Amino acid sequence: MHISLTLMILVAVFGSLHVNGKTSDDGKGMKKKCFADLKIRNKCPKNINARRMFFYNSTSYQCEESSQCLCGKNSFKTDTKCESQCVGLVGNGNVSEECTDYSSCSVTCGQCILTRNCTPGPDNSSSCSGMETQIVELPPCATVLFRLNAGGARTDIYNGWVSGDGTTSNTSCINTACPQNYRYAYLGYWTSLLPETVSITLLKNGNVVQFITFDGIGSTITDWFTEARVIATSWSTLGDGSSFYFGPGDSPFKVDLADVCLNPQTTYLRVFEVDNSACTFQLPADKPVIVYHPLSCKAPVDNTPETMAFADTMVITFKH
Repeated sequence: MHISLTLMILVAVFGSLHVNGKTSDDGKGMKKKCFADLKIRNKCPKNINARRMFFYNSTSYQCEESSQCLCGKNSFKTDTKCESQCVGLVGNGNVSEECTDYSSCSVTCGQCILTRNCTPGPDNSSSCSGMETQIVELPPCATVLFRLNAGGARTDIYNGWVSGDGTTSNTSCINTACPQNYRYAYLGYWTSLLPETVSITLLKNGNVVQFITFDGIGSTITDWFTEARVIATSWSTLGDGSSFYFGPGDSPFKVDLADVCLNPQTTYLRVFEVDNSACTFQLPADKPVIVYHPLSCKAPVDNTPETMAFADTMVITFKH
């Protein structure tokens, strides 16, 4: 968090804040000074040291030198003076408004309301003001079909889903981690369940981080996980040349931009049961590992492992 943002948040909470003997009101006055209109002197002072030749350009967000002598609020003797008083206070213009991160969802389905504290940009032209809210539509609240927990040496996830191998139907494992993955007792009767939608929701520290919702009408227990059936997702670019796979192997669930795991840039979602030598990023030793891309869209150039994240839980739900 930038120092200027920290100060603004503290001011909002505690009122007038003293900095170097000045109150925060002086900061507001300085902003007005830096954005004041330029005024040209009729005569330049003969004393060069008395001349004011520098001003803050609110369009370029830079301190610039004038060919004429200046006077008025937005005038400075040196470039250094202008930089310290305006650029250091107002910023370089790269961000029009400064905000804290949105809060995390306290629910895992339905509608989630996020909040954040936001302050206007330096020119006060932004509509951003005070506490902001954002409504996020999560997967519909529905019946949990499967809960996959990361780690714990659980393997053969595909057969666990299809036939129940190594799973439990103990409903106490729906909301808590258990030695075995949870599987809905009637999952084998898929066509009788008449699923309208099927959703995969990824959780980290109990909060939703990403999700995909599929059209479940007319599907089978294995063919619902396809690109053609996606009806909602937190990834804005998912489906744009992406490849879905659900089946046996070392990665029973995966959504990539390609069929191979060459770098993290290609991956939206992958569940690893064993190490994969084709991947350039290091997987945790304790399997399975739920890997996902944390941004809402794909990073255009960053191929580094730091772009990926690991979820704690993957929950599959259905609504009929």
